[in-house]
Amino acid sequence: MTNLPKLLMFSMVDQYVAREYIIPLTFLLKNAFDITVVTYNRYPYDMLDDFLGEKLSFNYLAISDHYFDSIPRVERNKYVKLYGEDIDFAKILIHDVIANDYPLNRDFLYHNSLTFQKLYGFALRIENILRAINPDYIIVQQGSEPISRIIIS
Repeated sequence: MTNLPKLLMFSMVDQYVAREYIIPLTFLLKNAFDITVVTYNRYPYDMLDDFLGEKLSFNYLAISDHYFDSIPRVERNKYVKLYGEDIDFAKILIHDVIANDYPLNRDFLYHNSLTFQKLYGFALRIENILRAINPDYIIVQQGSEPISRIIIS
């Protein structure tokens, strides 16, 4: 066990992001932090496996296996019972609402729809990761995508 401060790096990993951001940051910070890279989903093959041979100094885990398709659904009342109304999930979705030309359908308006239940599931999983690792610092790759906004919230 190391006495280094814990750093979590959340990232939607693809080869460009790994090559341009994750690898340089891990090499830069590997002697100063105990680094855990947390990706939003696990691809059919792990993009980072190609780089592990370079003796990168980080732990690796994924929030989900296949993004929204694999995250357990959590009903709104269960989430609220566990954590209260701590995150405005309608606001979290604004990126997708705008990107999809404002399709204000039931999925975006009903706060116990499948979409919201998946977001509650992501929030619970992220909360568990944060509690388990108890990081000193967190880096979030970007801030407009719904999962990034949940992490920031």
